[in-house]
Amino acid sequence: MHKEQKQPRRVASVAPFNADGLILFGRRNDSGKWTLPGGKLEAGEDPMDGAKRELEEEAGLKGQAFVYLGRGMGGPNGDIVIYCYRAVVEGDPDASQDPDHEMKEWKWVEPDDIPAEIMDNLHAAKNVTLRLL
Repeated sequence: MHKEQKQPRRVASVAPFNADGLILFGRRNDSGKWTLPGGKLEAGEDPMDGAKRELEEEAGLKGQAFVYLGRGMGGPNGDIVIYCYRAVVEGDPDASQDPDHEMKEWKWVEPDDIPAEIMDNLHAAKNVTLRLL
């Protein structure tokens, strides 16, 4: 008899860019750390669909021109599969409809000059999406 193998947790992460080429980061309510929009995929959910849903839920933004960047493993135990995307968005983030109320602040920044305030305080120190950009 062998144990049933546990399925890894699956997450979608989105790097949203505006028309000026700035990337959007959110500061989490729970830890005060910065992250890109994203979250757990629902059972059977396609990663692209999950990325679109998470971006809309967390930031109130509809993405366009989604580009799959790849995937990587993350989490404290390296047991989370992270599907990474880049998307173009219009408008400013609005988290008022987020069912989880995860973000307390949003900031647009230059992708080639991300402030230390963000880079030194990332929710995931080895952010897979940023590495794949």
